[in-house]
Amino acid sequence: MGIHCGNKKSSAMKRLQSILILFAILVLTCCEKPSLCFERVPYTGNELRTDGFYYTDKYYHSFDDTLPNDSLLFIYFLYKDGSWFEGGTYHVTDVNDITPEMIQDYHTKYPHNYNTEINWGLFKVHPNNIYWTLYHVWELGVSTKSLDSAYILNDTTFVQVNYTSEQTPYKITYHFQKFPYKPDSSVAYQWFP
Repeated sequence: MGIHCGNKKSSAMKRLQSILILFAILVLTCCEKPSLCFERVPYTGNELRTDGFYYTDKYYHSFDDTLPNDSLLFIYFLYKDGSWFEGGTYHVTDVNDITPEMIQDYHTKYPHNYNTEINWGLFKVHPNNIYWTLYHVWELGVSTKSLDSAYILNDTTFVQVNYTSEQTPYKITYHFQKFPYKPDSSVAYQWFP
């Protein structure tokens, strides 16, 4: 006849796991900032403009995120329907050199930049910050979803604080450029209804 010991340990472990899960749920639901999986809500505020794009000329484009690349402009589009789009990187030094044809050509040459969930997300403005969902694709095709944020300086500027691999903070400032063309955001409804 075997001796069975472990019921107390197993029961205590289950109780501890339940408490930790409950604690995690409470912490996540009591946060002031939007959740990672927030729903699409039309943007009706005036904290940020949506009739163009936001760009940075200090796009950090190296593996350790420490070296700015001054020859690239990186852009985001914000939409009144609550979605945002990574509009791509452009090899120009002046934002006025970007044309609607360049953006259309970019998405024709690289359709995966337009037709995948990776480049689309949702955004929310909450007091003086903007939050947006972001998908990362890692090696071997593994993707993860994260929540990025920036603080809003005015309706044409927001600042994102990132960290290098050595945990040194650096700021990326996005400026607004009024622009007559935006990629169609209705494609995002297949992922973000």
